[in-house]
Amino acid sequence: MATALLLHVGNDATLLAPRTSTLSAKWNVVTATIKNAWRTFLDNDFDLVLICRSVLAADRLWLVRQIASRSPSAAILIVSSDSVLAVEPPAIVVSNDSESLVITIEKILQDHRWPNRASSPPASTQRRLAATKR
Repeated sequence: MATALLLHVGNDATLLAPRTSTLSAKWNVVTATIKNAWRTFLDNDFDLVLICRSVLAADRLWLVRQIASRSPSAAILIVSSDSVLAVEPPAIVVSNDSESLVITIEKILQDHRWPNRASSPPASTQRRLAATKR
């Protein structure tokens, strides 16, 4: 069975590590800082992008707009404990609670474009994932 490819974006990759670890148990996850998130996105075929609330609002907005214009089929989630955080569609706010986050991602991937995805990520992504697991 194919595994979804997620991009996890934040200001500090070290601070993203606990959430990345949780998500990596179910999906392929690539972590990127906001500085290299766009380049990372362009180099891969992500099914879902998680952006940490810690990213400045202007940077979040810019990244959401770039991703939505480049890949309308990619789901974009803003992870936050603040359910009233203002975001621009197509991004949606999701809970930072690990259990809720996993359930939400599963539902989005099921409802989104996942059934049409190839059985494995592109070779460039496989190399990057292998390097991060060393």
